[in-house]
Amino acid sequence: MSNLPHIDAITIVAKATIAGEQASDAALRNLADLVSATTTQAEAIQLPPHATQSTLDHLRTAMIAAFDSRRAVVMAHQELGALAQRLGASPESFGDLWPCPRFPTGATEQAPRLRAAA
Repeated sequence: MSNLPHIDAITIVAKATIAGEQASDAALRNLADLVSATTTQAEAIQLPPHATQSTLDHLRTAMIAAFDSRRAVVMAHQELGALAQRLGASPESFGDLWPCPRFPTGATEQAPRLRAAA
């Protein structure tokens, strides 16, 4: 355990930040599903395009708001990370407790080669 006095506060805020980012992404997916369902079902029951246009205009507004919300949460994450660093937090000081997920390296592990049994 680190001797960093703010570790609990930083960890709690970091976990809440990540949850906020995940919720923002979920909101975008849900709105995209709503757009897809609306257009698919309107076509399935052969509604003319103008019948759902005002609905899609509202959904467009909702999508833009969701993207703006996600951007704000990500920017808050960056600011909170800078604050945590000023308070002494770093991957080195937190070790395995570092709350932010790491970027994937992109490297894939090679499976061991199997040899034919005689």
